[in-house]
Amino acid sequence: MHDFKPPKLSRTALTIANGIIPLALKSRRVRSVRFEPEDVERVRELRDERVVILPNHPTNTEPAIIFLLARQAGDAFHYVCCREAFDRGGGLWGKFIQRLGAYSLVRGALDRASFSMTRNLLAQPKAKVVIFPEGEVYSQNDSLLPFQSGVVQLAFWGLEDALKGDETADIKLLPVAVRYRFVEDMKPAIAHSISRLQKAVGISEAQPESIYGRIRGIGEVMVAKLEGQYGIKPDDASALGDRMDRIKRMQLERAAEIAGVKLKGGNLAEEMRVVVNAVHKVTHDSSQGKTTYDLRLWEEARNHIQPALHELDRLANWIAVYDGYVAADPSPERMVQLLVRMEQEVFGQVQIQGWQEAHVGIGDPISLAVHHSDYSTHKRETVSSVTKKCETSVQALLTGLAAKL
Repeated sequence: MHDFKPPKLSRTALTIANGIIPLALKSRRVRSVRFEPEDVERVRELRDERVVILPNHPTNTEPAIIFLLARQAGDAFHYVCCREAFDRGGGLWGKFIQRLGAYSLVRGALDRASFSMTRNLLAQPKAKVVIFPEGEVYSQNDSLLPFQSGVVQLAFWGLEDALKGDETADIKLLPVAVRYRFVEDMKPAIAHSISRLQKAVGISEAQPESIYGRIRGIGEVMVAKLEGQYGIKPDDASALGDRMDRIKRMQLERAAEIAGVKLKGGNLAEEMRVVVNAVHKVTHDSSQGKTTYDLRLWEEARNHIQPALHELDRLANWIAVYDGYVAADPSPERMVQLLVRMEQEVFGQVQIQGWQEAHVGIGDPISLAVHHSDYSTHKRETVSSVTKKCETSVQALLTGLAAKL
């Protein structure tokens, strides 16, 4: 699984993709993508610059949307993509996206080949590299997972490589936000989803509550049932959010124990990536070319670690959820995002969906050269500060898009 997949940009593949991207978006129920003309012009003005594009990642649709942005700006981007994506369709999908400029990254691991590729690309004039700094698809329209500081660290390394050949070199970090809005009435679909979920968890529908009240009631029952499943006895005074966090940590700990990973008690998302990588290292190593006995041992290891995948899938489904997200703005988008997670947990598949349009916002580029002197003397602090600046900028773009819609 861990063999590196380099980019192999092909004009023919880019042309083919230009024709099929609109169809791919429609297959994901995205009717249109809206870019502000001044935002597209901002990207065009960066044509001769080295740029790291940093979009949020609420769904699996954003890579296609950023591809459209590149087309609008008359440019071609490179894309950092999770290694497992290259194996889809027997590897055919991977061969295609390599020719669109994608290259692989093993998440949660020290992937030296991928890091080296990013540095080499950024050292070249006019380089454009797309990296999703959250590292995970998190299914929420208006909030973010914490940005990974490793993205900015890679950019600084790329800048230092570029400065060796050009003392005036700079790399710009470009914040990008994608926010979705339903373009059809979602009330019937929401009501149907709530009814299905209430029946599945054992709640009577004869409750004259608000839509949000019904959704929260389902969530409270699900949390209680999961606490029973994991043997957790909550304090009567515990807030729902605290109970949810305890379940998430339990899911991570169970998966880590099975995978033989020692947790450090740090950021939940980052530790999840480490455990995911450990599990995938076992499940994707088919042991081809080894002995019959090697294959038997691998099968035993794979069977042993399979339960960890279930825990990790559950955790990934809930990791960005927090109590009060829908209450703060009970919009159709937020309700559906939560119902999607509930349906996945309860039924194992998602039924609720609706047609959407995507709105894209692009922020002011952040110059790394401006921060380079600070980086030279205080590397960790500067990387952390710039990472937070990028995250704050993307969040501000999301808030701005929400205010316009």
